[in-house]
Amino acid sequence: MNRTQRDLVLLAAGIGIGVGLGMLLAPRSGRETREVLQRTATQAVDRGRDYWQRIRSSGGNSEVVDVVEAQD
Repeated sequence: MNRTQRDLVLLAAGIGIGVGLGMLLAPRSGRETREVLQRTATQAVDRGRDYWQRIRSSGGNSEVVDVVEAQD
């Protein structure tokens, strides 16, 4: 894994942790919080797969990696 990919993974992990903590501390019922967390996690996984597929299909083309980074 090169530096750019590692940075993207760390960024996604940091965002996920921040969102998760924010939701856990928000004034909602446990059921509502779990539903929101599940939906958010599913969306994050889907976005991650999409970005990863773009990077892999580009063959490591730096222009595609730059576009993916700019979208975040």
